[in-house]
Amino acid sequence: MIPMIEDVRVKYLGHVSGQEVSDENAACCWNDGGLPQLHAITSEAQQALEAALKIRSLKHPAAMTGVAQPCDVGPQFRLLKQLEKFAGPFDGVPGSLPLKLMLEACFKKHSDVLNLRTVAQKTVIDFCVRFPTMMAKACTPQNVVTSFVDTGFLDAERREPSLQKIMAMCRHPLSVAEVTLVKDSFAECFEIMDKRGIITDDELVAMGYPVDLNSNGEPEWRDAGVGAEHRQRGKVLHHTSERARRQQLVADKAAAEVAKVASECTKRSALLATNRQAEADLLVLLGKLPTSSRNQLASASPEMFGKLSGDKLKAFIHARKFLSSAAHGKWPNKGKVGAAEESLISMAHFLRSAALTLKAAAVTSGGAAAAAASVPPLVVTATSGLAATIATGALPSVLLQPAVAGCGVSESAWVLRGADGTSPDRRRPRARRPPPPAALQPAAEPH
Repeated sequence: MIPMIEDVRVKYLGHVSGQEVSDENAACCWNDGGLPQLHAITSEAQQALEAALKIRSLKHPAAMTGVAQPCDVGPQFRLLKQLEKFAGPFDGVPGSLPLKLMLEACFKKHSDVLNLRTVAQKTVIDFCVRFPTMMAKACTPQNVVTSFVDTGFLDAERREPSLQKIMAMCRHPLSVAEVTLVKDSFAECFEIMDKRGIITDDELVAMGYPVDLNSNGEPEWRDAGVGAEHRQRGKVLHHTSERARRQQLVADKAAAEVAKVASECTKRSALLATNRQAEADLLVLLGKLPTSSRNQLASASPEMFGKLSGDKLKAFIHARKFLSSAAHGKWPNKGKVGAAEESLISMAHFLRSAALTLKAAAVTSGGAAAAAASVPPLVVTATSGLAATIATGALPSVLLQPAVAGCGVSESAWVLRGADGTSPDRRRPRARRPPPPAALQPAAEPH
């Protein structure tokens, strides 16, 4: 899109490439309201680039594709569908042989990815060779201009939008009173759009507009926030207010993830502290010093475990059975020594020689890793943009590691990672241990 706009400015509007774009040559770019399209154009980097190039990006209203988008209203797509039915094998379209040879070479070079059967590959290549000709027949200048005129983006005679055509996009004929309301409130709507970039349903109702109705005749309020822009009314995507709302959304999500990490750290620390107290009590019962190695616990008897409280038994088991503060399953009763049914006493005694799987999580206020080498810290993976936001002091600092390029993680999606690069709930313990009792088996998590 941007190269095309730049080319039009240079060729037809007298713009000199490399110089600042004048306000007269500003471009207005209407975009589809689908999520993939919105994600591609609403990132702060893309919005900053478009602002520098004087490109004003806007979004079509939700549920208006069939009547508001020129390419859907115009004949181009319908003609392409018809031409597609007659797009048979390559039959020597003039000038297309080099393209066919290039596509064949591309399929051969990337056969590990473009792995198609011979017949299917030939069909795809033949269609790609015919597609430019189909586009030339369907997307004629007359068809393209007509589609923009029919939707009101251009007036048939003047180089400006047509209010009559825009009002005609309504799904029901407008009454005289409704047309008068549109004209009388136009200035107020324009002022709100210029000030904030979007008009809320409450403001429209206050002006006298009726609430939208869905296909069942029920009221349909389009009051979604910036986190669901595809469900909003038409809006100015590049408006400073809208950009600020998106940045605030990213910051809120980041702050929530930081709070989640801090909560996990607190819970793990409490569990490990209670486990250490349980180990100290058992070592004292064995006649050892409370600071002795936990390897001495191998000789602890069930009666000794029976002297511990339920909370200490749970922490003792949790530290040897789970990788995070979350315990999967329901805890059994404390039970009695020698009882046949499974209990906290029997589970703790069974795990007395097992290595600890629960590790402390480290969060620092200054961003420096202070965890010991033997205790993998819990870190937060963020993209560079979000890391820069934290560096400014807007959010608490945490242990950061850059996201892997191309992994598809957005700035608003932080991922908890261990120091070894794995998820803390999926890291396997280093030491092998006998299988634990059936109770409290960790539930399998989807990857």
